[in-house]
Parts: sequence; C-alpha cells; structure tokens
Amino acid sequence: MLINESPLFLDGWLEFNRRKWNLEPRIIKFKEDHKQIPFLKTVLYYDKKGFITIPPRNPYLPVEFRSTPTQSSSRVGRQWLVLSGMLSDELYRAGVRGTIPFSPNVTDLRMFQWRGFHVQVRYTFYLHLPIDKRQIDHAVRKQIKKAGNNAFTCSRVVSPEEIMQCLTDTEDRNGFSYGLSVSDIKMAQELLSEEHFRCYGCYAPNGEIASARIILHRAGSRAIDWVAGTKRKFLNSGATQGLIAFALDDLASAGATGFDFAGANIPNVAAAKATWGGRLVPFYIVSAPSLRGILKYAFDIRKYHSSVRR
Repeated sequence: MLINESPLFLDGWLEFNRRKWNLEPRIIKFKEDHKQIPFLKTVLYYDKKGFITIPPRNPYLPVEFRSTPTQSSSRVGRQWLVLSGMLSDELYRAGVRGTIPFSPNVTDLRMFQWRGFHVQVRYTFYLHLPIDKRQIDHAVRKQIKKAGNNAFTCSRVVSPEEIMQCLTDTEDRNGFSYGLSVSDIKMAQELLSEEHFRCYGCYAPNGEIASARIILHRAGSRAIDWVAGTKRKFLNSGATQGLIAFALDDLASAGATGFDFAGANIPNVAAAKATWGGRLVPFYIVSAPSLRGILKYAFDIRKYHSSVRR
C-alpha cells in the first residue's frame, strides 16, 4: 500500500470544507501502542451531530499508511488490519452519514466488512505524468489539434467569474449542480493559493471563455481533477481536450507525479476519460447498513431483471 501525500490533506483544503460545508475536519493519526510507526493518517469530517460524512465535491477521504521497515508482507498486512480496525471503530462509534469513499491506495477494507459496514467498488482513471501522448486516442489528438488550428488558447490566468460561466452552462445542460458560487471559488483560491488550487481556462479567438477546469495539486503527489465545464457552443471545438492537454503539461512541470480523473462511473463520462490512455483503478466506498441501502439494493434487483428480460 503506497503512502499518499494527497492535496486533500492540505490545511487550506480542510479550511475550505469547514467554511463551505459547515463540517469539522480532523486529521487523525492512528498508532500502535503510541509508537511513531506504524501509523495510519486520514482526515475525517464531522457534522454538527458528530456523524462522520464526506463533504460534497470531495472525491475521497485521503489515507496515508506507513508500516515498520520490513520485508515481511504478512507483518505489513497485520499492521494494516490493526490500524484500519481502529479507523473502522471510529466510524462505528461516531456513525456514518451517506457513503465514505476512500482514496484508491486503500485496497483492503476487510475490517470494515467484518464490522458490518457495506463496502462497494467504484472506479477512476490514473494518468502518469508527464503523459505519454502516444497513449492518447487519435480522436482526442485530432480535437487538440483542431483547437490549436482555430486559434483557441489556454491559460492559468482565468477569473472565478469566467469559471462559473462554464460550470453553470454545464450544470444546466446536464441537469445537476456543483453547489458552488463565484465567492466559493475565490475563497478556495485564497485558502489554497494558486499553486495548489490551479484554475485553467481555454479561450476562443474572440477572447470568450470556452472551457474551464480546476485541479487540486501538490508537488510530488498525484493531482486531482476537481470541477470542469465547457460551454455548449464550444463542445465540438476541441476546447475541452486542448485544455486538459495544457493542464497535464502544466501539472507535470509543477512536479505532479500523476493525474486522477476523480471518477469513471457514468458510462459516457468514463468513455471520454478512457480516451486519454490512463489506467483504470478501483476505489472503495463504505456505508452503514440502512433502509435506504435496502431500497437501493431492491432497485438494483429490479434493474438487473429488467435488463435480463431484454
């Protein structure tokens, strides 16, 4: 299990979630008998009633695990079970609201299953940086070239107002809400700095913003896609693909080791992200047994049998 120095541990990110979502973030380090190592470090968010939850627009709870120096995989496994057991005890003690997604470096959730929690799998795509452009689908490379040929330009100099134009257009088109405002983006910029909260924009030849993207970055770790949007009239311009390519090059120059698309669980979205040639990676979500979960299971049964009949 790899050490995760995620940007989701940054103080500014914790403070943003505190102010925006009215949750209490706590960095917790679980240790064995008060030793320095092994340890398991994570961020847990508590609501007003003391339940543990995940803030909206947070892809994961980050987890850092460090074992004692050893060549014994069984010893590392035992240490993980002990420490992840402490974490599962805390979730059980406080109670869980909704689902808790763990960062993809967490691959062993048995202690949670043994505690009675429900564990499900989700997926995301990882790209190694700097990106090998030969792995990018031909159709994507064609779109990138199209944007360049039509004089679209990309920049990190983009205002929160311009970003919101792209996000709002995307929300209206797809029938969902990011739950963000211009003031929220400004607050995140102030708390995290431009280094960690990287705002990218692609502009049409007339200077109009066409596509925007915000990525969480910390040098030496994997950058995380946060929010993105493209105006309807620029969907076929290559602006989206051109902006992603620009951002990936910029992140590599800034010391990012990789890029996490932060989800690949909706068919059309997953298909678009797959064209960048990344590695499909599973991650796990944990939830407490509930009536809502039973109803969801019943819905899945109905959906399964309906598809079989077709």
